[in-house]
Amino acid sequence: MVTVTLFSFITLPANVLDNYDFKKFLFSLSLTNGWGFEQSIGWNYPSWSVASEWFAYLLFPLIAWILNNTKSTKLFATIIFCIFILMYIAAIKMNGATQYMPQAEWVLLRVISEFIVGCCLYNICTKLPRYFYSDSVSFTTILVIILLCSFGVHSIYDGIIVMLFSLLILNLSHSKGLISRFLSTEIMLFLGRISYSIYLTHFTVLIIFNQVMKRIPFIEKSSIEYLVTFYIGYIILSIISGKLLFSWVENPCRKFLKFRWIENNVNTSKK
Repeated sequence: MVTVTLFSFITLPANVLDNYDFKKFLFSLSLTNGWGFEQSIGWNYPSWSVASEWFAYLLFPLIAWILNNTKSTKLFATIIFCIFILMYIAAIKMNGATQYMPQAEWVLLRVISEFIVGCCLYNICTKLPRYFYSDSVSFTTILVIILLCSFGVHSIYDGIIVMLFSLLILNLSHSKGLISRFLSTEIMLFLGRISYSIYLTHFTVLIIFNQVMKRIPFIEKSSIEYLVTFYIGYIILSIISGKLLFSWVENPCRKFLKFRWIENNVNTSKK
């Protein structure tokens, strides 16, 4: 709370300070702030996704055991189709068809459904011949996604965008065309490596940078110069913060878990 107040340069309203109480800190520390508990979201808001994915990882052994008994590509495709149908039925029942994504208390329903879709996509990817994948499918899928987002379609159709991204990921897994070559460039690989760190830090960067920009006296706040400066600065600072988090926290922790904990335990069990 003290840190937020210092870096905001202003006295924050009570509803903002409430996001940094001790209860929310415990939810964040225990990685349960994305499990749908009431009043659990606070501190670094985007970290809810880490907690939700943590829950999915806990269920992964069960999901893998069930899916490993499935060999048919058609059955995996059927499972994906049924999941989206069930999610749309849930959206109609729980949200009155006002939006596709479940409310916060049902966030795990969304996360687990998409996690299972990802597992099914992996199994499909390993079974489909390469001639099923093409750059034209990727281009078409990207174009449709851009059009849907540009026209601001109703949020009940967000599930279609999720489906399209699933198709895009599946196609790019084996495609060797122009898009795959572009995504394989050094800059794109770099951004891919630090992407999750960028995601986890971007909201904090936005809060601080927004307060700083508000206090620059020589730029008119409604001008195009202000908007260009704001978005360029925000993107650059988000990349820098993501790189720092990746280099100082994410990558060292991954190496520690992989080389000092997992491999040591495996070697110990073999002795």
